[in-house]
Order: sequence, then structure tokens, then C-alpha cells
Amino acid sequence: MMNKVIVAIDESEESLFALQWLLQYYSSIQSLSIIHVLEPFPLYVLPGVQVVFPTTSITLSANRVRRENAQTLLAHAAHMCAGARVQANTSILEGDPKEMICEAAEQMNADLIVVGSRGLGKIMRAFLGSVSDYVVHQAKCPVLIVKPPDASRRS
Repeated sequence: MMNKVIVAIDESEESLFALQWLLQYYSSIQSLSIIHVLEPFPLYVLPGVQVVFPTTSITLSANRVRRENAQTLLAHAAHMCAGARVQANTSILEGDPKEMICEAAEQMNADLIVVGSRGLGKIMRAFLGSVSDYVVHQAKCPVLIVKPPDASRRS
């Protein structure tokens, strides 16, 4: 029996599939926390130009929209849980997703972290990095990576 489970979700179908999979196969969860991590607002670098900083009003507006989108995503996830008769807490965190997932799991004394897999190939993982790969190697609790059914076709 899993007492404390964290599911990290983003806007991808794969992360919502991971939540759906967990709800289908693990009905004895005592405490489910669903987290979404907002990355810092990006700075833009243009060729031949120094770093371009967005204006304060643009940053505030973008952050407001991003937070609203995160709240909508978490509300959808909570609705999925309610449909499966599982009560879930939701949280929006800010920072680097891979680091924040591990930190949240440690602070909550999680028994399990669940993440979805986007099925990135080796080259894409080398350039972009992999949140799930980082979490597997850095988390202090077990990590379950849920691949969607068609993930084998993406390699």
C-alpha cells in the first residue's frame, strides 16, 4: 500500500496518462498530491544581440496567464481523481521542474513519485535533458515512469 504518492503533471498528454494509469491500477492510495511546476519566465537571446529582458508588464501578464493555465490543468487532474473516488491535493510550484519534483517529494516524505514519459529518443534527451531521468537518479524514494501505450513507436 502506498501512503504518500506525488504525481507531477505538465501540459502533455503523457503526464495526464500517467495520472490516469495510477488511478486505474492503484486504488489504495492514502494521500495523493498532484504538482505542476512553473518554470521561470525565459529570457531571450537573439543572434548578435545581448540578452533581451521582457518588460515588467509583459512578465506579469505572462505569469498570470501561465498560473491560470496551471490552475486549469490541476482542476482537470483533480476532476479525474474525483471520478476515481480518490481525493487529491494540488500544488503549483515554481522553479526547475526536475529539481522541484525531487524537493517536493522529500518535503512531503513521499513513498512514490509518478511521472509520465514523453518517449524522447536518445538524441533529443541529450539536447533537452529528461525530467524523468533526473528524478529517477536524484529522488530519495521510488519513481514510477508511466509510458503511454504508443511510446514504443516513437523511438
